[in-house]
Amino acid sequence: MFIGSVRYNVKYSLKIRGIDGGAESSRGQTIPQAISRAAQLVAIARALVAMPEIIFLDEPLAYLDSGKRDLLIEALCKRRKSGVCLAIVSHDMEAALRVGADLMVVMEKGEIREIAIP
Repeated sequence: MFIGSVRYNVKYSLKIRGIDGGAESSRGQTIPQAISRAAQLVAIARALVAMPEIIFLDEPLAYLDSGKRDLLIEALCKRRKSGVCLAIVSHDMEAALRVGADLMVVMEKGEIREIAIP
């Protein structure tokens, strides 16, 4: 892998194969969509390996296929068990529970509607 952005690395790989960077991937996603998802995973991986005391994640599981979702949930569970505090914003309550939420806050239109311990 070359030094540079995920976008650069993907575009370079496409370029040397003679593929247009605006083409669709084999999964029907445009290349920019696929790059965004890869960049999302790279950013999360960088946060997880840094071992901070707290990690804020905004929709970390959005747009991931089930395999990647399961791997990310497993990684988040491990970090949580090692003492890292995770603050996860998600519309997916099931996934938040799988990570092992200690506290859930339900919001609607920017206002807290409910605070519960699962």
